[in-house]
Amino acid sequence: MTTTNYAQWAVTFNSQAQAVLRSDKQIQQDAARMLFDNIVKRTPIGNPALWKWPAHPDYVPGSLKAAWKIEINGDEVVISNDLPYADRIEHGWSTQVPAGMMKISLLEWNQLLEKATRQHKL
Repeated sequence: MTTTNYAQWAVTFNSQAQAVLRSDKQIQQDAARMLFDNIVKRTPIGNPALWKWPAHPDYVPGSLKAAWKIEINGDEVVISNDLPYADRIEHGWSTQVPAGMMKISLLEWNQLLEKATRQHKL
């Protein structure tokens, strides 16, 4: 007859469960970083020759691309761009990215999670 030490089993189970939760959180964070990278890669460097209106005198090509930020705090991920024209570019004002940067990248979320999972060999 086999006896089970339930107290020891509970400690082992809890330890394994915590490892899975940490791994799951890391996978989500890694996928979020990949999402961020895709958004930045898709962000156009402005080409004033394509614009209907002249560039603002202070415009610096690549400003939009450089202004992306990612903040990861536990389960919360915030990807943002504080430039006032970022929203317009996302919603079709650019002939370079008429479908936006974030919308297209977000469609890839499931593939990014799968890629991050494979990288962690779960």
